[in-house]
Parts: sequence; C-alpha cells; structure tokens
Amino acid sequence: MCHYERTDFQCGDFRWGNMKDRCDRQKRIGETCPATLLDHNNLTKVIGYCKVCQQIAVKRRKLQREENNIRRWHSEGNKLPLMMDKAVKTTEKLREEIIKLHNKRTSVQLSPKAGY
Repeated sequence: MCHYERTDFQCGDFRWGNMKDRCDRQKRIGETCPATLLDHNNLTKVIGYCKVCQQIAVKRRKLQREENNIRRWHSEGNKLPLMMDKAVKTTEKLREEIIKLHNKRTSVQLSPKAGY
C-alpha cells in the first residue's frame, strides 16, 4: 500500500500531499497501487479553511450584501427597479454558485449519499 501525507482543514475537508512510502505491489516504474493510505506521521492539521470554503464565504458575503440592498431599495420604494432586477438576478446566480462550490468540497464528495 502506498502512504501519502495529508492536510486536514478546520472545515472538515482534506487535501492529499506527496507520496511518503512506496508500495511493494508496483508493477512498473512510475505506477502505484490504487490504494491511497494515510501516513499518520505526516498528518498536518490546519486552523484555516480550504480554498473552496474560502470561496463559499466570499460568495455568501456578496449574497448578503445584495440581499441587504434589495431590502433597503424595497423599503425606500421602487425608485430603482432596474437595479433591483439586476440584484435579484445576481442573488440567484450567487446561490447557484454556492451550491456548486459546496458540492465540490472533499467532505461532501466522499460522504455517503442519502438513499443508497
């Protein structure tokens, strides 16, 4: 079995690192067995979040700002209908992007699916 280093993030996701121990089952040079095992001696825990979670946080802040703008414009009256329409479309787009990014997370991809 081949052992690799791994970085664990605060959000629960992880990232595989470099190979640390080669497998005896190698058939040819450059090939490894399909089993990727964690080398506990090379496990790094990071206090921060992974890149995908950082992108999700940025999108959520943008979404919150747009929703606040829509509420404010609505309470002031429909003085800016085009701006409100644009903001509504932007919020829909941001929600879709957040869902796509959430599905990209390692912990979500490797979790068992409901109904299986």
